[in-house]
Amino acid sequence: MEEALEKISAGLVGGNKGRDRRSAAESSNRITSDEVLTKPLHSSLDFFGSYKGKDSASGHPEQVNVKKRKRDKQDDEAKETKPVALGVRKRYRVRTEAGLPDPMRSFQKWKLEKAFESVTGAFELTEIQSQAAPCMKQKYEVIAVAPTGSGKTLAYIVPVVKLAMNRKKPLGAAGCLILVPTKELAEQVARVTQRFLDAAKVDDEIKLKLVVSKAHVSGLAGGGSKRANILVATPMRLVHAIRSRAVELSRVRDLILDEADKLFEDGFMDQLDEVLMATGGKKTRIHLFSATLPPKVEEVARTVMKTPVKIVVGGQSYGGGTAAVDASTVKQRFMFADGQGEAGKVAAFRRLLTEGLMPPTLVFVQSQDRASQLFKELVFDGVNIDAIHANRTAAQRSTAVENFRSGRVWILIATDLMARGIDFRTINTVVNYDLPASPSAYVHRIGRTGRAGRTGQAITFFTEDDKPLLRKIVNVAVASGAEVPKWMLDIKPGERVKASLQEKRQPRRDRIGTAKLSDVAFKRPSKKRKRQRHNGIGSDDAADPSDAADDPGDEDVFQDDEDDE
Repeated sequence: MEEALEKISAGLVGGNKGRDRRSAAESSNRITSDEVLTKPLHSSLDFFGSYKGKDSASGHPEQVNVKKRKRDKQDDEAKETKPVALGVRKRYRVRTEAGLPDPMRSFQKWKLEKAFESVTGAFELTEIQSQAAPCMKQKYEVIAVAPTGSGKTLAYIVPVVKLAMNRKKPLGAAGCLILVPTKELAEQVARVTQRFLDAAKVDDEIKLKLVVSKAHVSGLAGGGSKRANILVATPMRLVHAIRSRAVELSRVRDLILDEADKLFEDGFMDQLDEVLMATGGKKTRIHLFSATLPPKVEEVARTVMKTPVKIVVGGQSYGGGTAAVDASTVKQRFMFADGQGEAGKVAAFRRLLTEGLMPPTLVFVQSQDRASQLFKELVFDGVNIDAIHANRTAAQRSTAVENFRSGRVWILIATDLMARGIDFRTINTVVNYDLPASPSAYVHRIGRTGRAGRTGQAITFFTEDDKPLLRKIVNVAVASGAEVPKWMLDIKPGERVKASLQEKRQPRRDRIGTAKLSDVAFKRPSKKRKRQRHNGIGSDDAADPSDAADDPGDEDVFQDDEDDE
């Protein structure tokens, strides 16, 4: 009995061979106390982390691989940010090509976060800013399509400034060229860029030059362009500067085409070709930014680009092009205004005024002379109204814009000249007095309201003559999420040939109101009208009555003959 108890206490009980075998196996799997310090624990059990430092008592060498730890940490961060990036892109309907950098949340890593907040008043980047900026920083060529008012200007300005800050050796000439179709838009881009340079406190190192007048071209002569790091210009003025050798573009590293689809139209193509020939060739990266980019324009653009990447925010494909509209911020409404010809439209607009049309209001017409006619019809209705178009002088246009911004003018009548990129953040209403010539023009027009998080409304008049194009415009509204009457969706699309011709040249319309031809064109202004012109009211320049629509190049051609300040 005593012998049996001794065997039990020693764990050696005879008669149970299975238990003996298990005990033997467990004994073989046991580790010694010396092995505890060297054999790694399973990750699920290693609560405090294995000791890998140098132990003076045991004499174990340090086995820390710093590079491997850093690499593992980066891999873990990438795994964490990948789902976040995919979620952000899915939420905002962002389409990008595979392999692009993940979207940025802020410019903190670039040490430009405070400057961005100072200029925008926002603490978060917009979708296009978070996607396009890191791509440009990593020297990709970018094709960016995003809604109007989504912050595209800073989406390319911030990475351009960061690249200039990182440049160790000065280029001795402009490293960035921003090309825009109109003088007003160029001035706006330059204003935003200069504010950012001031806020980032790099205005002494990075110089900005604007090239939209004869005086600007003269100022670049004699080495002025060598002191400029960033140039903002319109095509015609820049071509004049190139031909007069007032500007050096061979060292341009980033060429940005803002409102790119407009710059690739026939009115600008020759000028754009001349600019491209003057730039740095293979070393120049070309970037396209716009709210609309028809497939044909993109196809032409890719012939002068190397390997561009495409970023589309909230885009839909319709009307022969990619456009971006946000129905959640712009309430869209269509009104039939045939009545008694053009008198029906005037009556419909006056009815909107009596119903309480929310100013500031931007009213779009299809040509310069129609802008003058509508102004003359409404100027005595007791509302503060003005008109702006390509046939007015630079001083008159600047005065009209300033009065509209300051609130001295409530209603501004404009051609499509104003639909390209001009940022009036407080516009509450857009009225398409004449139906836009294309879905793309519709997108740019209504994009003047509902900007920077605000809401607005867009009202579009249409007549029987507009039916060939009306269905395309309605499709844009529906694709953006807007609600339209069911009967409008039942309208049969116009014949393709007829609709195509109408897009190229809009229909001839009756004159607006009762104004006579002599009241609009080829008449010397009276003393009263001269005083009004001095105050920035009305349109005094003669408009060609045979011009049914603004020429694609109107916005830039007029700069040759204007009196520059």
